[in-house]
Formats: sequence, C-alpha cells, structure tokens
Amino acid sequence: MLFAIGLAMGGMYSWGAWIYSYNREAWMNDVQVRQNHDFQRDNMQIAAHDMSRGEIRDRTQAAITKLSNYILVTTLVLSLGAEMLVEGQVPDDCPDFVLNVYMLCLGSSMFYLIMSILFGVAASQELFENYVALLTDKVPPPWENIDSDMHKRETQNLTRAFEERPWQEIFMPPLLQSGR
Repeated sequence: MLFAIGLAMGGMYSWGAWIYSYNREAWMNDVQVRQNHDFQRDNMQIAAHDMSRGEIRDRTQAAITKLSNYILVTTLVLSLGAEMLVEGQVPDDCPDFVLNVYMLCLGSSMFYLIMSILFGVAASQELFENYVALLTDKVPPPWENIDSDMHKRETQNLTRAFEERPWQEIFMPPLLQSGR
C-alpha cells in the first residue's frame, strides 16, 4: 500500500514536472514568435521611414543638381557677356547714343546674369537647409517609438514573467489551455 502511494505521488510529480516543462517551453516559443514578429514590424517601420527619407533625399538632390546646372549655364553666358564687354570693339564712326545703348544693354544683361547666379546660389543653399531641417525635425527617425515599445515588451519576454503567472495557468494541461 505504501508502495502504491509512493508510486502515485511519483507519477503525480512526474506529470506536474512534465506539464510545467511543456508549458514553459511553449511560453518561450511564444515569446520567440512574438519577438520575431515585433522585430519584423520594427524593421518594416525603419525600412519605410528610410524609403521616405531616401525619396526626400533624391528629390532634393535632383532640385539642387538642376539649380547647379542653371548656375553653370548662366555663368557661361556671363563669361561671354564679360568677354563682349572687355574685348568687344565698337566702330569709331558709331554714334554716341548707339554706344551708350550698347553699354547699357550689355551692363544690364550682365547685372541680371550676376543676380540670377546669386539667387541660384541662395536658392540652392536655402533648399539644402530646408532639406536638412526636413530630415532632422519634420521626419525624424522612429527610434524613440521603437525604443519605448521595446522597453514595454521587455518585461513580457522574460522567463520570470512565466514563473510569475498564477499556478492554474502554469500547471494547466495543454489540451485544456486550447479551450480557454
């Protein structure tokens, strides 16, 4: 009789240890699945953010390149105008008003070309400053959200969290857990 009670107690202990081990492994497996899911979600969030930053970067770079090309062409035209001003020869028998009009037109065109170059450089600088402000202030990386979510999930993913659950949940047989 004593042997039968000892055998029953051993069987109960073995069954309880098996249920505890099974439930703990299932808990850890669920934690790993959740961690993988959260990791993929965070990676997708980072990738989407990186794509939007890349789109901003590409568009800004295209606009800066376009402005740089305009500045380059304007500089070449300005150099032609400067050459005409310095090296251009007006015939000696030309009336004075034609020489004055020629110099006024050439001078004003050079003034406008210089102004367009300066405005192009200023626009390029302003575009770059807005680009930097947009990427750093308006579209900041999502690190703070990801870090706060990670800290919230950290307590749920520990083995201690399984062991702090109520005894009924720890020792619930596997078939009864699926019905809950």
